[in-house]
Formats: sequence, structure tokens, C-alpha cells
Amino acid sequence: MRIFGVMVLFCLFFAMGVVHASTGAEGTVIANEIHPKADIRVMTKGVVCSFCAQGLKKSFRDASGIESVVFDASFMFMDIYLKKGQDITDEEISNRVINAGYLVEKIIRE
Repeated sequence: MRIFGVMVLFCLFFAMGVVHASTGAEGTVIANEIHPKADIRVMTKGVVCSFCAQGLKKSFRDASGIESVVFDASFMFMDIYLKKGQDITDEEISNRVINAGYLVEKIIRE
């Protein structure tokens, strides 16, 4: 019974965080807006925690042309910052995300 109560509390806090993040609260980004400095925004599915985000970031480590990969607070969006004059194809982004075990919902370019 105690475990059930803990699980219910966890689910409530998780749900509150998702609702808070999806409303564009301070510190988060609304779905279709790209961070002003980001080159590419990838809407992902399945990334639910910082451990997941770190694993997905590692899949981009050896990609040429990528400066950094940053997730928003809700882990729903991944911003890709490119090195000056470099690019990465949508197909390569999708392949790396899928090979890491997650799904791509949408790729938004500046």
C-alpha cells in the first residue's frame, strides 16, 4: 500500500511538471518556438529524464558540425547548435535519435 501511495505522488508531480512545461512557463520553451540562438529544434518522444537526455546527447558527440546539444526543462525539445558554416541533415538527426531508442516528432530549422 505504501508503494502505491509513493507511485501516485510521483505520477502527480510528473503530471504537474508536464503541464507546467507545456504552458510556456518561465524557463521553458513553447513547442513551435525555436530558441533564438539554436539552429535546429528537434521535438522528441520518449525522453523523460536527464538520464535519457544524456544518452541522446552522447549519440551526437561524434557528429561533425555540431557545437552542442541542449534539452529544455521538460525534455521534450532538443536544441542543436551548429558550428559556424556547418550543417547536419534531417535524416542524420532522425537516424541518431532513433538509434538511441527515441522517436522524432518534428524537426524545426531556423
